[in-house]
Amino acid sequence: MSDSAKYHQPRIVPRDIGVFRTDPPFLGAAGAEAGATGWWSNLRTFSVERFSPTTGGGRTPTERYLSCALLNRITYYELDILRRRVRSVLNKLGTDALYGWEGSQPPRNKEVLQTWDAIKALNQALVSAEEEESLQRCDKAVETARDTYALISRQAVALNAKSGASHLEDLDGALRLFKRLAELDFV
Repeated sequence: MSDSAKYHQPRIVPRDIGVFRTDPPFLGAAGAEAGATGWWSNLRTFSVERFSPTTGGGRTPTERYLSCALLNRITYYELDILRRRVRSVLNKLGTDALYGWEGSQPPRNKEVLQTWDAIKALNQALVSAEEEESLQRCDKAVETARDTYALISRQAVALNAKSGASHLEDLDGALRLFKRLAELDFV
């Protein structure tokens, strides 16, 4: 089989992994050539009802910051607290400037830029040309996120439920499942 034919063989990607804002780099590590993320959770599943007129209002979502170290988004007010106590939650990217030191609430129309910048940084950090190396980087990222959450816990900072570490078990499980289903020998 030629190298180009091997490269274009379909890969097994688990279908039951959850959809997180940080999924694209993990899918890239598993061999996907493209990934996407939606802005609202209701975009994850197609529904004709989404195009119907709304009957009521809702509240405006709280602005969030995507932390590469946590592999998760935290509220801007959690960022206010954490940036002084657990500096590793900061990405050190140009768009971090949108979340000022004196009150981290970003302009609503700029929040997405920080999210996209962080996803790009995660792609560059986690996805390599070698599948084994990519998966090891993903394992390390999950381990680092667990360590960072432990540090936050030791600082006695209470996080919003959506900002917590519950997603890490799913990411870790998806990585292990992918390795098992793909019958990778470097598990």
